[in-house]
Order: sequence, then structure tokens, then C-alpha cells
Amino acid sequence: MALALVAPALVGTAPASASLTGPGVGPNKNITVFHNLDFVGVFGYGTVGQTVRVEVIRDGAVIGVAQGPAWNTDEGVGLEVNHGVEPGAPVYPGDCWAGGTPDIKPGDRVVVYAGTLRNEVTVDDIRWTGAPQSADEDGDGTADSVVVHGVARRFDGAVIPLSQLDSGEFRDESGKYRATPDTIEADPEVDGGFVARYRAPYLGFRNRDGLTEAQRRQALLTEDGHAIGFGHTEPLPRESMLVDGLADVTGPAAGCENFSQDLLPPRAVTLTPAPGSRDVGRLTNVAVAFDEPVTGLSASTFTLTASHGTAIAAGVSYNRTTGVATLNPFPGTTDPLAAGTRYTATVGEAVTDTAGNPLPRTTWSFVTSGEGPDNDRTAPTVVARTPEEGATGVGLGANVLIGMSEAVVRPDPSSVWLEAPDGSTVPAAVKYNATTSTVIIDPDADLAPGTAHTVVLTDGVVDVAGNPLAPTRWTFTTRGTASGDTVPPTVTSQSPAPGATGVARGANVLVGMSEPVVRPDAAAVWLEAADASRVPAAVNYNATTRTVIVNPDADLATGTYTVVLTDGVVDPAGNALAPTSWTFTVGSAPSDTVAPTVTSRAPEPGATGVGRAANVFITFSEPMRKPDASAVWLEATDGSTVPATVSYNATSSTVILNPHADLAAGATYAVVLTHGVVDLAGLPVAAERWSFTTR
Repeated sequence: MALALVAPALVGTAPASASLTGPGVGPNKNITVFHNLDFVGVFGYGTVGQTVRVEVIRDGAVIGVAQGPAWNTDEGVGLEVNHGVEPGAPVYPGDCWAGGTPDIKPGDRVVVYAGTLRNEVTVDDIRWTGAPQSADEDGDGTADSVVVHGVARRFDGAVIPLSQLDSGEFRDESGKYRATPDTIEADPEVDGGFVARYRAPYLGFRNRDGLTEAQRRQALLTEDGHAIGFGHTEPLPRESMLVDGLADVTGPAAGCENFSQDLLPPRAVTLTPAPGSRDVGRLTNVAVAFDEPVTGLSASTFTLTASHGTAIAAGVSYNRTTGVATLNPFPGTTDPLAAGTRYTATVGEAVTDTAGNPLPRTTWSFVTSGEGPDNDRTAPTVVARTPEEGATGVGLGANVLIGMSEAVVRPDPSSVWLEAPDGSTVPAAVKYNATTSTVIIDPDADLAPGTAHTVVLTDGVVDVAGNPLAPTRWTFTTRGTASGDTVPPTVTSQSPAPGATGVARGANVLVGMSEPVVRPDAAAVWLEAADASRVPAAVNYNATTRTVIVNPDADLATGTYTVVLTDGVVDPAGNALAPTSWTFTVGSAPSDTVAPTVTSRAPEPGATGVGRAANVFITFSEPMRKPDASAVWLEATDGSTVPATVSYNATSSTVILNPHADLAAGATYAVVLTHGVVDLAGLPVAAERWSFTTR
């Protein structure tokens, strides 16, 4: 089988030490993913001719599937999906994605089946974030390096160690020229960021065309010829994750444009009544629309059950023209459904498409109108707290017991947690006693003595009808003194370094501490200008890395600045930092002097009827540095911050806020955008906030 797309050459001499990101890949097997090319290679699976299946899964749904007989690839027996096929060469099952090419993204799961074997990995976030640029690193006025910036994080946000980025290379197939970076270094201004540097004379490990140094440098400045990743050394480890070039290519590879194979299951695309709806008419029929023709629908495969467990006798019909199946409760009568009762509709896996692919089991619920056992509109409240608010002398081994006014859905650590003074979450199990409607926080270890702890409950705590709790928090203090710790914290790292010059105007100050400290504020840590005036700035703290961050409200002017830390910086035992200060100098202004602006907002300001599961999208006029939750956030009506993941799409210059749980119904939320959101030159966007209301 001739293939058009050549994978990057294997570089380096030692195996990669990449950790597995999924349930696991077996010995002598490999799953390689180029998520920007939507390519998946699986090697070491099955025997030649044996059926191998590859699925891409997002949020529990299959978004891409390929299946075909394994063949002898250059890397081993397996499949290379969406690799490309030479013009005129035959396309075999397994060469292309069936039913459409998935746009593979970080967080997607890739699952491989071969006979009884099942292996899986999760796609990590490895990508380039900017075009290659010339750099003068020795200060002689001549460009002597080409640098490319990127990020490398696990799908869960953890940073991938630079030692595992062992496959950086430049590729120019027309010139048969390849070169690995001279160095791959951390980018201190970007979470998980790195910088790949190619230095003159840009010698490649394969260079057969006699290019001059200037020609090699020019070739390196192309935007789509760089590959980076981990695990692509020889011998191959059990997984590889790579990205090749800046662009996120969509659609099929060459030769796969007209490929057709039905491997995807049918999907239920419209459910009536809508899932979770209330006040549903008691004479309403239940309906489901499918995205393709199906078979196997009957009263045994499409059912309706009341909350008390009674199966409802119903007639089921299917309109092949519209693709809609209808369940008619109490056929032949005018008896209504019970008032104020929750009903659950289910369509089973025995329903298939014409190719025999089974429908994933589909189930949803709704509540009928009128007074009844399930028509609850009252939000739960906290009626008992142990320890009580403000309690002191609390035992170190105590659990937190939270009595609720009614039964709630079992919460988890994303909606209920215990917080230490530095803002970090205390490792603990969250349990629920359904008999007493009590939520229990059970710490993994004894609590620190003499320490204030805060109990946090979010609106992710809901009753069985879906009504959310109003966010609640209170504090108690454990008995004893704070661990007998008498050693004060010290500064272990400083960025910018003392005496540093040429510091970027948009740089933050990062101060690493020797131990955890209580989250400091602007009264304990600040930045001073040359005239001794304080620079307006936000003071943040990363409890995971023990780093204090000073984030100026606007870009610094050229000149000398002093970082000041006072004895107001203390560890949880109250030991104070010895007052510390140092200076650095900001260099000349960058060539980019145009501040970024917001070009679109979704939801728009003042929008109503916004879906509770909606994300917030903020698109900017130019590429930005990826912000974090200290620079942009979603705020509830009571002023609390909504727990959410902040991500950034470099292709569309869009910041995305993804709440950890559905938003409350009929509630107003504010999007807060601060000066901490900056472009690549460090220029800040104008601070603003706008609101929208959920349906």
C-alpha cells in the first residue's frame, strides 16, 4: 500500500520515557496520534488480515471510527488511519475514517480493538503557538537562531517534562532537509510552554541538497515544517503524541475524500419532551428523531417508566420519512399521565441502523405538570453544620458533616471540598448518607493543627429534581498550634532574576517559595517603580507550585523596578518571611504597540435563554497569550467565582471558559475580563465585564 504522507523521522538515541495517558497500551504495541492532522497509527495489533478497529471518543460519544484488516506498515502490523493514499492507489478499509473525519482534539480518547484486545490512550495538548522567528542571541546584531514556541501539557493540564519532548525536527520534503532543535527550553511566561531553538549553521541530520546556511535558515522559517512531540524515538514506546506544523488541518487526507463506510452507530438527535423539562402536558406523546434510518423499534425497545417504577403501556410507531419514532402512552384511551410525576423514556441497543450498528442506549426524563411527588421547585439548603461556623478546638481527625434540608444527588469533590488557608484543596473523600441526607467530607489524613479550614459547597450540589444549592462556605479552626513549625519560608526562585535587564514590558513577577504560604495580598507583596510608587497589580498565589505571582494591571514602562516582599508573607504556622527585595530593568518597548480588542462575545452581553451547559467564548483581534483563571473568570450573582477551566484556541484567538458543572437555571452570570489578558507582546486588553442569563 503506497502512502502519501511521510511521518517524521525517528530522532534521538534513547527510548522516550513518556507516561501512559490512558488505561494502557500493551507491550510491543504503539498508538501514535497527530491530533492536528487527525491521524492515528496503531502498530503491533493483530495479525495481517485480522480486523482492527479504532474509535475516537469525546464526552462519551464516538466521533470517529475506522475499521479494516491489519497490514504490514513500516512500524509494525496495524493500521494508519487518515495517513493519505498515493494518487491512483486503491483505498482499503482502515485507511480512512468512516462516515467523516473527526477533528481530533486534546482530551479525546483513542481506543483500539483487535480481537479480544482493547487498548486506549487520551490525546494530550502538544502544539505550536506561534510562527518561527529569527533571533539574535549573541547580541552582535545578526540573526543567528530560529526559535519556535509551543506548549506541551497532558490532557488533564499537567505539564509534560521537557526531557520527554524528544522528537523535535524540521522537515522540508522538497529539499530532503531535516534538522532537530539544538535546544528545547521551558518558556517561563507560559504554563507548559517551551521554546525550540535552531542555531547557526542549522546543520541537519539529513541534508542531501547542498543548501547554504542562508538557505537552511530560510527553510526553517516556514510555518508548517516543524514537528514536536514525545515518544517518537527508536525503539518506539507504547504511545506517541506529536504535532506537525502550526495549522490544525480539517477533513480527510489525500485519497480519503470519497471514502464511504458505515461504522458509526445511529444517534438520537432530538428528544421530545426535552430532557429535564417540567410542566409537560399530561397527554403529550414521547418522540425521538434519529440521524439515519433505524430498525428494531417496538414497545419493548422504546419504553416509558414512571418514577415509582411502573412501566407505562404504550404504542410505538416509526415514520421512516421523517426518521421520528413516537411512543403514545395509553394507546386507544384518553387517560393522562400522572400529575407532577417524573417519567423516564428509554431506547435500547436493540435498535440498529441498516448496517447493523446498534444505537447507544438512550435515556432521558421529564416531569409532568400539576402537583405531584416529583414536581419539586424548592432548592436544598444547609440545615446542620459540623463543625459549626467559627468553631475552634476541632479535632484533627474530625470529618465535616453537612445536613441537607432534603435528599440531594450524591455530590463529588468538584462541588464540595475543604480548603486550606493557602487556597489549596485538602485531599478528601466526599461521601453521602442518603438516609439522613448528610454530605460527609472525610480527609485523607489528619488536618493540620491550629489551622483555619474552610468548607466550600457550590451550586453543583442539587436535589433530585435538579434544584441547585445556593453556594455556601464557612470556616472552623483545628485544635493545637500550627504543627510546631518554627522554620520561616524563604525565596527559592525569582523571575525576573535580580539585576535582570531587557525584561519584557508584559512580564509577570514569579516568586518561588520554599514551602506553602498563606495566600498573600498586595499589602505583603508589591512592585515599586523607580520613584518608589507602587505599581497597580494583582497578587496571586499558585498553591501547587508554591509560587507568588505579581501581575501588573498594565504593561510596565521602560526603567528599573523593585520587587518587595514583607514579613506579611507567612507560612500556615505563622512563621514570617524575612523581608526581601530585588530590582530588575524593563527593556525598550516591543514593536507591537497596538493593544488587542475583543471582536466577539458568546453569549453576547444581555443575552437571555442561554443554555445551562453553555461555554463562554471571547474572540480577540490578534493572537494572545493563554490566560488563566486569575485574568478571566465567570462570576455568579453573589459575586462568587464559578469553577471553570480556562482554555485558549490559538487558531481562532479565542479564550474559552468551560464551567465544571451546568450553570443554575434562570440565573444571571457576569463574564469578567481583566488587564491580565494580554497579546504576544504583553499588551493588555481593556478590562470589561458583561452579563447573560440562563434559561
